[in-house]
Formats: sequence, C-alpha cells, structure tokens
Amino acid sequence: MSLNRYNPKRDSNEPEIAQAFRNMGCSVTALSGKGVPDLLVEINRQWVLVEVKTPKGKLTPPQKAFFATATAPCYVATSLDDVTRIYTAVS
Repeated sequence: MSLNRYNPKRDSNEPEIAQAFRNMGCSVTALSGKGVPDLLVEINRQWVLVEVKTPKGKLTPPQKAFFATATAPCYVATSLDDVTRIYTAVS
C-alpha cells in the first residue's frame, strides 16, 4: 500500500527568508500542501502565512484560491526586504 504524499518543490531562497524571520525573533514552521503557503510565521504573538517565491515567481491558481479564502493574513516574500516589510506590517 502506498501513501499519497505531497512533496513540494521548495524555492531556493526559502532557507534565507525563514532564517531572516528567525533572526527577528519569530517562530517559523515549514508547511506542505497543494496551494498552502510555505511558512507559518509567528510575529509578536500573531500568526501569518508566507508564500516564498523567487523574484520572478508567481502564485499558482491553488495558491490564489487559498489566499482569497484564508482567514489569517497571507503574504508573499521574494527577498529579505519583504521579510522586513511583513514584520513591520504585523508588528
């Protein structure tokens, strides 16, 4: 019997972006699932979802659908500047 598992391709800049959030004192958990953002980040006791993209990356249709129906704040991060922007917006 085989299990149906989702094995997402991770963007090359994800470790750098996750570490930048950690360096700001945030808790970061990597997520997996079709259309689900890459990271669950706690910023000053508030949870946000972060989709990591390369600078030329675009949201897929399932990701757009998730963002449209999510009840938690969702952001896209492509760079360390985006990490600072997200942290400032939530703080």
